Formats: sequence, structure tokens, C-alpha cells
Amino acid sequence: MDKSAIEVGGLREVRRRKTERRINRHALRLTVERGFDGFTVEELAEVVGVSRRTFFNYFPSKEDALLGNPHDGLSPAARAVFLAGGPEGSLFPDLVELVASANDGGDVDLADVELFHQVLEREQRLVPMFMKRFAARARDIAELAAEREGTTPQDPRIKLAVELMGALLGRSFKQLVEDDTPAPLSDVLRTNLAAARALLT
Repeated sequence: MDKSAIEVGGLREVRRRKTERRINRHALRLTVERGFDGFTVEELAEVVGVSRRTFFNYFPSKEDALLGNPHDGLSPAARAVFLAGGPEGSLFPDLVELVASANDGGDVDLADVELFHQVLEREQRLVPMFMKRFAARARDIAELAAEREGTTPQDPRIKLAVELMGALLGRSFKQLVEDDTPAPLSDVLRTNLAAARALLT
């Protein structure tokens, strides 16, 4: 593939992510203002400035526009590196790098985080959906880690690694919200991994 094709593909991905974030932000805002049942997909699409068909090219449902696309996740390239034993050759640091790489180049928008918290406070019925989505992502990571290590997701070592990853993610998000000058989530994850390593040595 020549350089121009790669650049076009990269620009297309940037535009896709911008549109996806815009849909997510307006879905959050409308839910805070009107409640989850207070607007339709058609109304959301109109506010965003896209067609109903375009909306469904990005999200399968209104719930997904709020909670995140269930099909989004780790890139095939990042999965391949992880399953091959990379990038360092140590399970937990490589697990952190796998998750961090999925967030490279994307800052966490603190206004969106605040809107998301307001949505969960207003619409308590969405909390189980969010927890289900989070659990599915955790299972995916556990299965990858188990495949790499030649074991099962029920292996205590795998369970501990995934739980520690969740704790590190939670701490990193909290740090971003509390910090006046937030860094990209991927950078905060890597910094917190270094701090955890220092504590355990």
C-alpha cells in the first residue's frame, strides 16, 4: 500500500472517530436534558447533522450511542502483538500496554465524562447496561490473556491480572477528572503502571 493510500485511510479514521464522538456527546447531552426516552434516534441524528442511516453506520442503537459501540475494541494488530508475547514479554505490563494502545492519540474529554456521570445518575436503569458492557470487555481481555498464557480465564493469575487492570483504569480515569491539565488516558495508564511497578519492587 502506498503512502497516499495510508494517509487517506488515516484521515478517514480520524473523521470517523470525530463523528462518533459528536454523536456520543449529543446523546449524552440530550439524555441529561430530556431523559433517555425524551428523544428519538431521528432527533439525535438531526441535532448531530447526520442522517438516520448514517447514525446506524456508527451505532447499532441509541443505548450504544450513550455507552459506546459494542463492536469497538482492541485492534487486530495490538491483539496479535499481545498474543505473540509482546511487547515486553511480561503479562501484566503487556496487558496495560494493550489497553493503553487502544487509547493512543485520543484525549479523554472531561466534559463528556461529567455528562456520562450525570446520565447514570439520572437514568439508573442504564447502570446495569453499562456494567454488562464493562463485564463483556473484561471477559474479552481475560480470554486474550488466557489464550496467550495457555490457560483458561478462570485461572487465578488471569483473574488477578484483569482485576488489577480494572483498578488501574479506574485510578487513571479518576486522576484525569481531578487533574486540571489532563494528559491522554494512554499516558496516564503507562505512568500509573510505572508507579505500581515501583511499589512492588
